[in-house]
Amino acid sequence: MLELNPSLWDDVDLPMLQRIAALYDDKGPFNAESLAQHFQIDLEAREIAFSAKRLADHGYIEAQNRAGGFPHTIVNVTEKARQILSGFRTTRVEIAAPQFEDLGPQLDDLVAKVAMALQGNPAHPNAPRWRKLLAAAADVGAGASA
Repeated sequence: MLELNPSLWDDVDLPMLQRIAALYDDKGPFNAESLAQHFQIDLEAREIAFSAKRLADHGYIEAQNRAGGFPHTIVNVTEKARQILSGFRTTRVEIAAPQFEDLGPQLDDLVAKVAMALQGNPAHPNAPRWRKLLAAAADVGAGASA
């Protein structure tokens, strides 16, 4: 039997709530089982059911339940959920990916280390991976000094 862990039950699964809200906004009321298929979530049906139940129990979603109180059909995403999601979306920070040129010195250093390791032990179990890395580095012109 599962023990009731209050911290586990009090947490809001924001990624799941976002998915539910997105699917509800797109399709209207939907079968809870279609959530995993629509978003290709790699979770067991039981994990999705528990997450949806917590969201329903805390008033973030309205659902028609099956036996045991687990949501069968999501019929509404509440205003409480919308407020949390709007705050969650505004706190995201855009992080710029580094430019390839900025990574040059680090990449050159890595290529030099890989070349030395391969030269020192060409029969190492990772040698095929190292050769692929060196070939890719040569393809992009990295580690020319190595």
